[in-house]
Amino acid sequence: MLLAAAVTQTLSQDLSAYPRWALILAGTLVAVVALWIVTKLLKWSLWLVLILVFLGGVGWAVWELMQSTGSP
Repeated sequence: MLLAAAVTQTLSQDLSAYPRWALILAGTLVAVVALWIVTKLLKWSLWLVLILVFLGGVGWAVWELMQSTGSP
């Protein structure tokens, strides 16, 4: 048996034995969980960006303060 044929046979599964409503319900649940994970990741990344912008602004202000007090 060729490797491509083995991979094709193991990755494909006949879902016609399951009722249509069960497949739709399972697909909906998978989509909801995936969207929930994506929203959590986006929320964490937005908080990270907010904190980095705040720290960068404070650091820049401190740098400018040090530069202005250092030169007569």
